[in-house]
Formats: sequence, C-alpha cells, structure tokens
Amino acid sequence: MFTQFANATCLAIEAQQVIWMRMAGLPRQGPLEAFTETGLMVSEKVEAACSAVLSLASGRSVDDVVSAYRGVVQANLARLSA
Repeated sequence: MFTQFANATCLAIEAQQVIWMRMAGLPRQGPLEAFTETGLMVSEKVEAACSAVLSLASGRSVDDVVSAYRGVVQANLARLSA
C-alpha cells in the first residue's frame, strides 16, 4: 500500500517538474518549436488516457498504470533537462 502511494506521489512531483520546465521553456523557443511542444503536450495526454483505459480494462492494476506513466514522464523530464 505504501509503495502505491509513494509511486503516485513521485508521479505527481515529476509531472509538476515537466509542466514547469515546459512552461518556462516555451517563451524561449521559436514559434515552430513552441507549436510542436504544445502539440506534443496534447497528444501525450490523449495517448496516456487511452493507454490507461485499455490497461485497466484488460485487468492491470492502477499501480501498473501509474508505473507505466511514470516512465513516460521521466523520459520527458530527461529530454527537457538536456
């Protein structure tokens, strides 16, 4: 139970870091790069929602879904930190 809470808490913290990095970086980008990044933000949300629904419908646990989504968020964090 604690690991599920810790996993969800880490996801929330990491997601906030990605949001902050994206919002701070948008004004420094050119129009094309900013448009691309905002489009990526929207498409990632749609893909994540569909993936979560399919995972839960196929019997996977909420913790499995959170763990998978953390991987996506951590990849974004690494990309934006570079």
